[in-house]
Amino acid sequence: MRQTTPPARYGENGSSLWFPQDRQSGGSWIAVSEKGRISCLLNGAFEPHQKQEKHTLSRGRILMELAAEPGDVQAYFLTRDLGNVEPFTIVSIDHQQGSVSGMSQCTWDGSGKHYRKLDPRSPYIWSSVTLYDEDHRNLRREWFHKFFAAHREEVLPREILKFHRATHISDPSVNVIMQREGGLRTVSITQVTPGPEKISMNYFDLIEETEHAIEI
Repeated sequence: MRQTTPPARYGENGSSLWFPQDRQSGGSWIAVSEKGRISCLLNGAFEPHQKQEKHTLSRGRILMELAAEPGDVQAYFLTRDLGNVEPFTIVSIDHQQGSVSGMSQCTWDGSGKHYRKLDPRSPYIWSSVTLYDEDHRNLRREWFHKFFAAHREEVLPREILKFHRATHISDPSVNVIMQREGGLRTVSITQVTPGPEKISMNYFDLIEETEHAIEI
C-alpha cells in the first residue's frame, strides 16, 4: 500500500537525478544521474535481518546520495557512516557516451561494508534476501541464465522486459511478478536503457496498468 510516484527529475546535492519516488521516505530504489550513473537498491545484504529501531536513515536516501556523488562510488561507500542504516545492496553502473566505464556492487550488512567490482560484459541478476530465501533466489537465477542463453546473440530491451513480466512458475509467491498473502506484491517494473546519446527510463505501474517514459 506504499504509494509511489512515476519517474521525474529532482535535485540532489547540486546534481540532477531522475527516479520514481517512494512518497513515504522521499527516496527511491532506482535512479539515474545527469552524469550517466545508474544505481539500483535492494533491501538486505547476504542474509535476512531483523529490523531495529536504531535504523533511522532510509536506504533510499543512501541511494540518492550515491547516485548524485560526483566522485568514485567506492570512495563514497567506504567513507559514508552507515551505522543507522538497515542492511542493503546497491548496484551502480557508470555509463558515458554509449559505453560502461564502471560497474560495482556495494553491500552493507549492518556491521561491515563489502565492495565488489563487476564485469559489465557479464549478465547479472539480484533478488532481495528480505523477500526470497536461498532456494528461491537460486531458482530465479536459473530462469535468468536460461533466458540469457536463449538470447545470447542479442539481448534486446523488449526481451528483458518480457522476462520480468513473464510467468515462470505457477506459484505467484516466487514469480518475478510476485504476489503473496497479506498484500505483499510487485507493484511496478522500472527499465533503464542506456544509449550513446540518451538514457531511457520506462516505468510500468502494474496496479494502475499505466506506462511512463522519460529520456535523460
